[in-house]
Amino acid sequence: MKDNKPSSIDADGWLLRRMRPFGVIALISLLQVASTALLFVACGKDETTLTKFDSVAVTDTVEGVPEFGGGVPPFDAGFNSDIICEHSNCEDAGPPTPVPQCNQDSECSGFVSQLPQCTAVQCASDGVCEVGDDPSLACDPFALPDPPGLLCKLSGDKDETVVCPVRVVRKHSEVDGPVSLTFDLHYPGLLVHIGSAWVTPCDPPNSCTPVLVPPATLHPHGHVFTPSPNPWDLWAGDGSITIVPPAGQPGVSLTDAYLNNLGGVVGNDIVFEVEFKLNARLAVPVAVILSNIVAKTPSGQLLPTTVTDERIVVGAEQPIDPCDDPADCPVVVPPGTICQVGGIAGETVFCPIGLIRAGAASAFPSSLDFTLHYDNTILNFQGFQAYPCADWNCEPQDVPPSAMPLTGHDVELTPTNPTEWAGSGTIGVFNTDELPKILSDAYLVSGQPVGSPHFIEAVFQLTTAKTDIDPAFIGISDVTVLGGENKTLSVSLLDNWIVVDGPQQCPWAETCNEPPDPPDVPPGAICAVSGAVGTTVDCGLHLARKSSSSQLATALQGVLEYDPQAVKLDNFYDTNCYPGIGCFEVPCAGSQAKALSSGHSMSTAPLTPSSWNGSVGIVIANISDPTIPLTTATLMADGTTVQGDSLFVLARFIVQKPLSPQQPAAITIIKTLGSSAGAVTLPANIQNQIIVTQ
Repeated sequence: MKDNKPSSIDADGWLLRRMRPFGVIALISLLQVASTALLFVACGKDETTLTKFDSVAVTDTVEGVPEFGGGVPPFDAGFNSDIICEHSNCEDAGPPTPVPQCNQDSECSGFVSQLPQCTAVQCASDGVCEVGDDPSLACDPFALPDPPGLLCKLSGDKDETVVCPVRVVRKHSEVDGPVSLTFDLHYPGLLVHIGSAWVTPCDPPNSCTPVLVPPATLHPHGHVFTPSPNPWDLWAGDGSITIVPPAGQPGVSLTDAYLNNLGGVVGNDIVFEVEFKLNARLAVPVAVILSNIVAKTPSGQLLPTTVTDERIVVGAEQPIDPCDDPADCPVVVPPGTICQVGGIAGETVFCPIGLIRAGAASAFPSSLDFTLHYDNTILNFQGFQAYPCADWNCEPQDVPPSAMPLTGHDVELTPTNPTEWAGSGTIGVFNTDELPKILSDAYLVSGQPVGSPHFIEAVFQLTTAKTDIDPAFIGISDVTVLGGENKTLSVSLLDNWIVVDGPQQCPWAETCNEPPDPPDVPPGAICAVSGAVGTTVDCGLHLARKSSSSQLATALQGVLEYDPQAVKLDNFYDTNCYPGIGCFEVPCAGSQAKALSSGHSMSTAPLTPSSWNGSVGIVIANISDPTIPLTTATLMADGTTVQGDSLFVLARFIVQKPLSPQQPAAITIIKTLGSSAGAVTLPANIQNQIIVTQ
């Protein structure tokens, strides 16, 4: 569409500069005189003649006379621009009327009408029109306010086409309708004419072909569009438009667009577009004006209308609702909500999800996964996107198939196709490189982010209109975030951020290259735990057979014991690896339990980690194949060397009180028994912190 806002008055527009004090709108009033005949007066002569200005006469330019700007036809080339004349000596001109030009014989010539121009003026050599001796009163058509009912402005070169969109928007989302609309349209018929009007339906998207109205109906609801007179060729500067609902659908609204609380338009407010063709070169814009606007609701009630910002606005101010004040009527937000979205049906909406550390000392997140929840009767999930710049002021990329653009982490969806998500789905963001990578380095200080918390954005399409007081909620659950050592971090939600916390993990912790002093392990214990309060310590459980002639244990049971005042047992963990994807630490007990890497499952008594309090019974067995050994490690004859990998699970403890390496908390396992592939019971004892089956 052409930008109709000129940057300056054309240097050739001498006549228009002479007429500045009366402005563009008065000029339009002149040009709405009958388009087929204009009264031309020659002062000092005894006759008055009617001269018809067809398209050639209006738009042609006499050599030596500038093309007119703003809609004033050219005059005789032999004028004296230093003389301002009045019709006082013109018999047929009526009362004295200033006219813009005089011929060399000082005879006035011009149009008999309310011609807008300066009176009592002096035209300086540069052609600027000044009133009296005060140059500050010089008229500038661009400084004049827009006229009431302004729909659009037209300017450009002769034969140029300018498109004027007719926009209709509701005052707010609660306006009922409009279902019908009528209005009058005004424009300078001498200078421009209507070529056609059209709508541009886009169905499916990206396949938009304009269609003429009439005969076509308006998009998207099929309203019937009738211009009067019809066809457009009969219009000569004025006409009316009538828009009514389609047959059998009296309640369908003409527009779904509305103004939000900031005055912005939500939705598409273009109802149709009018193509104007310029009969002459217009250096200064002329106006297209709306009047006599009538809009009605489905019940036939009249809606208030205004023309604001070149669009028809229907409806009154929204009544004050006590729910507008969150203190009086707050929106009830479900637990786990990460986003609230709203808009009109069919609109694309975005849910930004941030990732940030609780503080500068908190562990860096290296990977995460979570489940996304939404109401699929309101929202259609389109996928995730991420930005290759920290401030999101750039074009996003779809993830997947792309990796995270800033960190290189891979992204995996379950189900893999967004169209298969039916209210929920899972996203995993992980690193397949040998060394861990930081997913976000942002952190909070007094509730404010340091660094960029921007992480990923979920994209939806609304199938039902939602508002600020009745939004669509998007939630997340089952959030698992791992640090550099694949240890689980604690997680909370703050607004639309996932906040992670926990001790820093290698390779980013300052003490990564400083091995701690090993604690003294008491005889009979499988390990010992020491450290400051809050320190996380992994205690490996090892299993080996007594000799190469001994049977391998395929199952194991025992009772793990510890001091609950000194340490807390968090859970048992193992690392599972997936070809082509990566290795991940998984819990082996509790509601989120996964099988061990050997395929064995672990059962505990009590069942839930929150109930563990110093004594936990464990049973480990492979249900699907009871012949698979838990480990193939063998204790050598020296009683200390182990051949093969004896580690089968980690018991993770959190220090509850300061424990020195010299006085650690001992972890023991009692009542241990193994079982062979042939279901033979294998007695066991503890040797050098290893469970050894006989």
